[in-house]
Amino acid sequence: MTTLLDGYVKIGDVKHNRNFFDSLNDPDVVAWTAMIVGYVQNGLNNDDVELFRCLLSYGPKPNNFTLSVMLSECSSLASLNHGKQIPASALRSGAESSVSPTNALISMCAKAGSIENTKRVFSQVSWMRDNVSWTSVIIDLAQHGLGLEAIELFEEMLALKIEPHHITYVGVLSACTHAGLVKQGQNYFCMLQNVHKIVPF
Repeated sequence: MTTLLDGYVKIGDVKHNRNFFDSLNDPDVVAWTAMIVGYVQNGLNNDDVELFRCLLSYGPKPNNFTLSVMLSECSSLASLNHGKQIPASALRSGAESSVSPTNALISMCAKAGSIENTKRVFSQVSWMRDNVSWTSVIIDLAQHGLGLEAIELFEEMLALKIEPHHITYVGVLSACTHAGLVKQGQNYFCMLQNVHKIVPF
């Protein structure tokens, strides 16, 4: 069943894919996700969101992959309106135990320009943050002119011994620029080379 759905997706035959999906008596979450992915890959943004709503109302509980697909899609569209229902479903389904949907959700809020939502989601998932989560928020804060907050978050990240990567440092150095902290920016530039062994380009 899933192989057929996947086959229709790969050849871009969304119509036959949906007809086959609708013929299933009790599709499981894998089938639902395959159909949603078909819409996503063919750029049918309204259809994928609508099918996801149907999944929440009538289908099985979405898994982490389903949520990641939809959150990433909403993130690429920078559509906070499309994504508003997804955070609630993620929390209800227990998918907050996975880093992937969490990072996609943070990314969605950041790309939609909603710094308050970004910070709120980040604070709610404190037990599941990885360096991608921290980096996304640091960059978002810096882009919104909140350089001091970004630097404070970076220092908290270091205190928790979470290893930053080169993109994290891009955000931190940008934050220093926005805040006019030249000396601190120089210190971080030395730190990225001497402490974290990152070669600047």
